[in-house]
Amino acid sequence: RQLRGANHLETADCLFNLARLNQQQGKWKAAEADCLRAVSIVENVQGTAHPDFAVCLNNLASLYHQQENLDKAALLYRRSLAILEDSLGPSHRNVGICLNNLAGLYRAQKKFADAEAVLDRALTIFENSCRPRREEIALALNNLAAVHLLQKDYAKAEPLLKRAVSILDAALGKQHPEVVDSLFNLAILCEKQARPVEAERHFRRAETIASATFGNKHPYVTECRRHLDELSRARVGSRII
Repeated sequence: RQLRGANHLETADCLFNLARLNQQQGKWKAAEADCLRAVSIVENVQGTAHPDFAVCLNNLASLYHQQENLDKAALLYRRSLAILEDSLGPSHRNVGICLNNLAGLYRAQKKFADAEAVLDRALTIFENSCRPRREEIALALNNLAAVHLLQKDYAKAEPLLKRAVSILDAALGKQHPEVVDSLFNLAILCEKQARPVEAERHFRRAETIASATFGNKHPYVTECRRHLDELSRARVGSRII
């Protein structure tokens, strides 16, 4: 490694941390500038074939993805994936993580078949890892279920979501915020299938965890409460003679 300075790898790490902070505050131009500078540093120090450079491209792609600049994000995700496959092998967990991110972009583009294909591959990588991380398996299951939900294929989505919730409950505990996304999706599925009692139970649990973790103004909290109110009004309305 070089001596610490403007072109040191630790400087790139700091720049990515600063970019994340700017990203969270909606300072997109500043975040992009930080990311691009960090990418340049890693490229100069490690080269374009190094997995660290691929991770940098993935971070930049994530920024563009969040800004809905999907074409730029897609190019960077695919380039990152190719580098990781060449440098680490096609079954490395970092390849799975990149595939999972790419699937989110395909979902945003409504390329559901592509999203399913890369998520199936990511899930296989996570499950067959020599040291599988259950949270990564659950995330891939949840994301694959979300793709099925968007296509109204509830029969495929439900077992995936139930498995994701079960894995996260066992791995992290029943009050961990990581389970909220899967619970919310499961609640939506039950609501779509006219199963209000189950939907209410899942919405209520997701709302309780999210409010305790993120506060009452978090989007998950407000969305859960909105759905709970709608379910309550529908239940009262059904009793009117």
